[in-house]
Amino acid sequence: MIRVIVFDPNSCRCRFYDVVV
Repeated sequence: MIRVIVFDPNSCRCRFYDVVV
């Protein structure tokens, strides 16, 4: 399981995605 942090410029916040490898 990898947690990916992506910044969303539209909402000005960071989104967290849990990716299963």
